Amino acid sequence: MKNLSLIVEALGQEQATRLVCTLAIGLLTAFRRESITLDEAEWILFRPATAHTLQLKGLSPELCSLIMEGCELEDTQSLWPERLDATAQGLIERFAAILQSDPGYAQRANEKLQRERLYRIR
Repeated sequence: MKNLSLIVEALGQEQATRLVCTLAIGLLTAFRRESITLDEAEWILFRPATAHTLQLKGLSPELCSLIMEGCELEDTQSLWPERLDATAQGLIERFAAILQSDPGYAQRANEKLQRERLYRIR
């Protein structure tokens, strides 16, 4: 099997934040529906190295902290399995709150779309 590298670039911090939040919500939802394992979610996003990289790129401390909390889901799974679903749902809600916290984003994104692409996959 050939190795595949997928790189997603965001135009700026706003777009990167929205991309990470959307990815996190999707991963957590898929995990809750048992479509992916917790190991897969951690491999894709919920790793300390990811939080550190996002912090170095200037993304918000709140977002980086949420990524770190996602890293702790494995502890919740092993120590308090009855809390796992509620904990994952709480993270979904907090990532969604970040997305919803900027009501002017949609208008600014539409204006930028007129000039350039917000994301690029290569």
